[in-house]
Parts: sequence; structure tokens; C-alpha cells
Amino acid sequence: MTRDAHSVWKECLRIIKDNVSREEFEAWFKPLQAVKLENGKHLILRVPSSYYYEWLEANYIGLLKKVLKRVLGHGASLSYQIVVDKQNNKGMNVPSTRPEHFDPNLSNIIELLKNPYAIPGINNRFIKANNLNPSLTFDTFVEGDCNRLARSAGIRIAEKPGETSFNPFVVYSDVGLGKTHLVHAIGNAILTKHPDKMVVYTTGEIFTNQFVQMLKRQAIDDFMQFYYNADVLIIDDVHNLAGREKTQEVLFHIFNFLHNSRKQIIITIDQPPIKLKGFTERLLSRFKWGLSAELTKPDYETRKKILYAKMKQEGVTLPDEIIDFIARNVTGNIRDLEGVLISTLAHATLDENSKITLDLVRKIIGTHIDKSDLPLSLEQIAAAVAQKTGVTLEEMRSKSRKRNIVVARQLVMFLARQLTGLSLKQIGSFLNRSDHTAVIYACSQIEDKMKKDQALQKLVEGIKSTLKSVN
Repeated sequence: MTRDAHSVWKECLRIIKDNVSREEFEAWFKPLQAVKLENGKHLILRVPSSYYYEWLEANYIGLLKKVLKRVLGHGASLSYQIVVDKQNNKGMNVPSTRPEHFDPNLSNIIELLKNPYAIPGINNRFIKANNLNPSLTFDTFVEGDCNRLARSAGIRIAEKPGETSFNPFVVYSDVGLGKTHLVHAIGNAILTKHPDKMVVYTTGEIFTNQFVQMLKRQAIDDFMQFYYNADVLIIDDVHNLAGREKTQEVLFHIFNFLHNSRKQIIITIDQPPIKLKGFTERLLSRFKWGLSAELTKPDYETRKKILYAKMKQEGVTLPDEIIDFIARNVTGNIRDLEGVLISTLAHATLDENSKITLDLVRKIIGTHIDKSDLPLSLEQIAAAVAQKTGVTLEEMRSKSRKRNIVVARQLVMFLARQLTGLSLKQIGSFLNRSDHTAVIYACSQIEDKMKKDQALQKLVEGIKSTLKSVN
């Protein structure tokens, strides 16, 4: 007796029903329809969408193969006919037959995505794929010890996206340390070297919002087809998906598809993958497959390089001592560093009567960072010393060699060296000492005397206590 597709699938369903939960059976197997049985061994099933296909492949392909072998014997095989809802084709459902491992570049997908850089069906508010910032390149990304590994890996990826072992490439750091700049730089470099590549840049928040919109329109298939088409997928701030199980599930399938297709995946997060909370274990395990690279706070020299690069980009220059002061005193993130510089440049270029002084820059710094982190000025230190010793700033700046004045002057130098990021030259210049060795000598003198003189120790602690209440 010759069996047809429907009878074969009915028998398969009977076995499957005994091996999965009722909920699984109702959700993932009952909607499937038998289409054709070829040569008595090859069963073709129709599935509602490629989302179903991906889920079956990821979770039940082993079960399906065993059941088919039991029903049809050795040599049994399976393929799918996936219903693609062509919303732009007068609402008609047009099926297309695909093998188990289908090519995402088949003509039916290209036809569906007439604009390959837009997700269809979102009220014509198309989300562009390669919405990269052209100014964020490797040329404008200053290299330092804080980012050397990540930058070098990014350059390798841009040369051969999807072909290195850095897939996925996970970049993590606190805010404002250059994650977004780096991934934009990689994307821009890929478009330059491989203009035929489809580079998709998005954020965790945008990805989630897109998913919610398409879910409401029952167009998840369109959503996933769009991301399947990517040659390079860049998702910024993936940590924003924490706790969003449905969104994570869709990302999991997109991740698997792209990775299996040797397409490049790049993501940024605010902490190491191992510390992420609110994510499924299987998605976290995918994040650990490739390379994870941390961006740390830039050191003093790198901060100076960033400032000079930013000045060059803006076409404006500031005195070296101003740049040095900013680099020494803004030690947090790059956003704060560049923000202080831009504000300073604004004073220099927009206000003709504004003279750029260290005191002005200090005030500008105070508008960008917490008051508690605001660097002390030499004037504040000198005032605290004057209050405790009775020696005026004018006397400290004089050439007097009186013991009490010399000690007060040395105290200012010693405390400035300890409590500020100022250079020896800046400290010496404030006290009318042109030779920086005078500052070194003053610091060594105070350190030596404090070891033997308890009164001096108490004086220094008293001055420090006064300075703590200044900011």
C-alpha cells in the first residue's frame, strides 16, 4: 500500500506527541502541514514562518530525524516549505520551498526586502541598516594601552569580517570609554574595504522596539528575515535586553543563523559577559564563543593624545599647559574629557574677552564632573596654608628666606604635588620658581621633616582637613 504525505505525518505526530509536552506539541508541531512525500522517503512540511523553521532546527531537529527514520526507514529526509507573508504583494501568501539549511540570499527574500536597508511593515518608518556615523573611524580613535587589544582586533575583523576567530566580538566597558566609537569604526572600515557587505548597526533599545512593533503586526518573519540578510551585525548596548526573554529568544536565533553562516557579529555591553544578569544561559554562552575585549580608562598620556586629536578635528588650538591641566584633572571617561575641551574651546573662540586661564578651566571642569571629584587649585591650597601658618600668598611668592615663609612655600609645593595632577613646572611657576627642581627639593624636605617633627605632621593633616571642606 502506497503511503501519502498526510498519513506519514499523522503517524509521525502520534510518536512526537508521546515525546514532548502537550504545550510543545500544540505550539510547534500541530501547526505543521504535510505537503508532499517524494520517492517514499523525502517528506516536505509546510511551516508558518521561518521563525518556526529556526525554532524547529534549534530545538527539535534531532527528534524529527529519529521519528522520520522510524516511520520511513533508513534514508529518510526532510525539507520545509516556508510561508512568506508578502505584505507588499496585495496580502497574498506565497510559499517557497527550501531545504533544511536554506540560503538566506534566495530571490524570494530579496524580493520581499525591496529596500535591503529597511525592515518592511513599520508604517514606512524604515530603519536604515548602515546608519553608521562616518566621523567615527579608526583614524579618529586614539590608541592607547586602554584599548589596544580591542582596536587591533577591530582592524583584523574589518579586513576579513566573519572569517576570524573573533566572532562574536564583544566589547565591554563602563560608559564613555569608546565602545560606540570603536564599533562604528569597524563598521565604517568594513564598508570601505567591502562595499558589497550589508552592515547592520543597531542598539539594544532599537532592536527591542523593532521586535515589539513587528510582534504587534504579526510580522516577526519580516523582522528576522531582515537580520538574516546582514553580513555584519553590530548591536550596541546589548545589556539593555536584560530581562526581555522574548527579545533574547529572537536574538538567539538570529545569532545562531548568522554565526553558522560565517557572518560577523559585534556587540557592546557595560560589563564582562560573565557578570551580565537577566540573560538566558544559552545566549550568554554564545557571547563567550569569540573574543571579549575590555576598554579601560585612558592614562594621562592617552588623555593628552585624545585632547590634541580633538583639537585638530575642531581646527582650534589651546596652550600646552591648558591641555596638560585638563589631562591631569579629568581622569574619568572620554566623554567628560572631550566635554571639558569643547567648553574650553567655546570660550576661546566665541568670547573675545575671555582669557583662557587654569582657574577658568577648573570652573569648566566643575560643570562636567561631580563636585567631590573637582581638582583643587593652587590658590585653594595656598589659602589653606596661609590660614594655618599666617604667611600670605604674596610672601610665599617672594624671594624671602625667612624660615616660616620657606616652610609655608614648601608646604604649598608638597600638598600641590600630592593633591593635584599639576606638573612640577606649573607648581613652581605659581610660586615664582622657574626651576622645577625647587619643587622636588621642597617635597623631599617636608617628607623628611615630617618623619621627625610631630608638630609638622599635625600641621599638614590640619591643612588637608581644611582642603577637604573646600569643594
